This record gives sequence, structure tokens and C-alpha cells, in this order.
Amino acid sequence: MGGRFIDLPTWQGLLGKKKLVVVHPLGGCPIGNTHETGVVDEFGQVFDASKSAASKAVLPGLYVVDAPSFPSARCESESHDLSASAEIVSNALV
Repeated sequence: MGGRFIDLPTWQGLLGKKKLVVVHPLGGCPIGNTHETGVVDEFGQVFDASKSAASKAVLPGLYVVDAPSFPSARCESESHDLSASAEIVSNALV
């Protein structure tokens, strides 16, 4: 997009090494088939962890529609990612 990185001269980084710090990581709330393999199902519904590990039971009405449930970025803009996820969830509710 034509951007150019300019290093902040006063920043020493973590433990003396300059590292990229991500404050909103993707993948922290993974999609899975059960609560043993993920936090949410493909529609963003949160699994009920009080059930057996193989159970696909979800908590009624509780959805996660946020970047941590994405394994990676799907669009250039996070707002586009969230809009697409909100549409998936709203279609699941119909």
C-alpha cells in the first residue's frame, strides 16, 4: 500500500530485542467441533464446557463475533472481518 516503516529511535524493545508487539492476536478463541478442540463452533456459538468433552452442546444465545476466533486475517480491514462474521451469526439465528 506504499507505506514505509520508520523505527522509533527511543524504543529498545522487549529484553533488548526489537520485536513486533501484537495487542489483539488472532486465534485466541479457536473454532472447533467440540469444547475439547475449540471455544466456539463455526457460527460463533460458545461451547458448554460443563458437558462431556465430545459434546457439541452450546450455551444458548452466547456468541463470539471478534477477531480472536479467526485463525488468520481474512480481509485487509479488521472491520470487514467482523462484519462478515456478524453476517454469519445473524444468518445462523434466522
